[in-house]
Amino acid sequence: MARNRNNELCREMLHLIRELDDSNVIKQCSIPWASPVLCFGSLSSRIATLGLNPSNLEYVDRSGKPLSAQEARLETLSSLSINSWREATEVHASKIIQSCEDYFLRNPYNQWFRPLDRLLAPSRASYYTQIGTTACHLDLVPYATRDKWSSLLARERSALLQVGVRSLAKVLQMSDVRILILNGRSVIQEVEKTFVMDSSWTSSSISMPEWSLQNGRVPGFAYTAKTRRIGDIELGRTILLLGYNHNIQSSFGVTSEVTSRISRWVKELGDNWNDQP
Repeated sequence: MARNRNNELCREMLHLIRELDDSNVIKQCSIPWASPVLCFGSLSSRIATLGLNPSNLEYVDRSGKPLSAQEARLETLSSLSINSWREATEVHASKIIQSCEDYFLRNPYNQWFRPLDRLLAPSRASYYTQIGTTACHLDLVPYATRDKWSSLLARERSALLQVGVRSLAKVLQMSDVRILILNGRSVIQEVEKTFVMDSSWTSSSISMPEWSLQNGRVPGFAYTAKTRRIGDIELGRTILLLGYNHNIQSSFGVTSEVTSRISRWVKELGDNWNDQP
């Protein structure tokens, strides 16, 4: 079973590499020498967080300079000793996947992941553990981009999502993930737009006054959904999606109290979720 999964993941990684090499739109808006990212952490995790796409800071420092070999988080053309993605083989793809799954054992971008890990703590899950309940992080799009998501052109976002959502579905299908946590309004909006909502899809959004920020000027809301498929890809099980509109790492004024309330909500719904076949 594990061998079959590894082979499938390898095929998916080679597909993403080809898209990065062949699509002019993706090549122009991404960091072209940076490897695609299937996941951050173990796909054997029951719980995963979901973001938009990998940060450019996974590959460069704040001045835009590529991370050194000692600072490296993920694979690049240079670390793989190839000059272009056309040279990538199954061996390279396997190495990229291994670096994704071992991400938290290397040099993780803690400024981004630690706040989310604290949110997961009441659910007794963590990115950073190798024993007990592990968590992983997934993205709607597997490519790091030069500019922030909101700064990309509509056609660039569309091209990235077209490739990314299909890949996410394939990865979820091969994973053990049962609960997917949507980190922020932008992620929720893209999920609502890009996940095909067929008869297996149910969703709801409710106001959460106790999550409001800045004396009520920024309201809070909770989002829940359930689905057995993404696009035309059957997941083989029902996945529970839990979302909140505040981006834990960057929303202005997110207090520790509000984060704790969101954490307790995630725990309560997660604990009550029965893994449905």
